[in-house]
Amino acid sequence: MLAGLLVVLTQRYGADIALTTRASEVRTVLVQDLPDEVWNVVSGRISFEDGRQRMLIDSALWELNDMLDSAGEDEAQYLNAALRAIRTIDSYVDQLETQMDAGAAVSRNESLYREIHSVGHLAGSMLDRYIENEIARMGRFNARHSARTGCGSACTYCAGRRDDLADYSGIWTIWKVRSARLCGSWSSLPTALPPVS
Repeated sequence: MLAGLLVVLTQRYGADIALTTRASEVRTVLVQDLPDEVWNVVSGRISFEDGRQRMLIDSALWELNDMLDSAGEDEAQYLNAALRAIRTIDSYVDQLETQMDAGAAVSRNESLYREIHSVGHLAGSMLDRYIENEIARMGRFNARHSARTGCGSACTYCAGRRDDLADYSGIWTIWKVRSARLCGSWSSLPTALPPVS
């Protein structure tokens, strides 16, 4: 029975960490990769046709729609907001293509770039909220696990989850703060991630 519980716990944490990782990757695309690609097009470094902006948008849309399929109501609100923002970006990219084909002034293209950049950051902030919500959910789950088993953060299972978060020190900090709020104490939580070997 204990082995079955550990399998369920491991799968649950693994799924939560995978979703958080996916959201973080999409956030990077929307906040950094896509604006950089659009800037390369607007600045004339590459042609619109050679740019990856459509591929980046399609990839982000696919990832978020896929994540939405398994999201709860709280998580869905942030994913839906990010999806709306991406659709807005997609319409701006359509406008940019039309303007560039028509030989519009560079200032108009730069204006659209600024809009894409701004909306990309808005979508990124929604994904930040989604990630925070996922981490809070992991913290609540961890608190229930600790209450049931009497384990603290030093148990082998919980230590393994810390190792999974080792590459995400910012996520670890948020998780730690949320966990401390849930259990009311910092004493059972380590002050830093252990070194990953």
